[in-house]
Amino acid sequence: MIQVILTRGWSDRRATLGLLKVVGIKHDPIFTLENPLRETSVDSRIPPGTYTCKAHYSEAHPGSWELLNVEGRTNILIHSGNTEADTKGCILVGMAAGSISGTPRVNGSKDAMTLLKGFLTDEFIITIIDERNYSG
Repeated sequence: MIQVILTRGWSDRRATLGLLKVVGIKHDPIFTLENPLRETSVDSRIPPGTYTCKAHYSEAHPGSWELLNVEGRTNILIHSGNTEADTKGCILVGMAAGSISGTPRVNGSKDAMTLLKGFLTDEFIITIIDERNYSG
């Protein structure tokens, strides 16, 4: 089964940024944006760990993937979007990361989804790692 690793590297009170790597495949960097760690699990980033992902199709997010068995959570997706305003606890992907007017963001999100669709199948494993302690 395909293995994906998301390594979180930066977080503050607004967002968490990371890098996503498909194991065994050489590809351009894929950046991620998630919610920050919050006191309530409803809109916080999900805990580090290993999750099964399955293809997900909905009107709002066609062609995305859902992380299964996230404790206390449902509908956690990998999908396109740019800023924390575009996610309710999901993982956004992009081809670049940065900020505009101090707002963390990923850019080239649709391109990142297209790239991932070329590598990933309808089911894969994702491991999420917190690379360092955050000061956010």
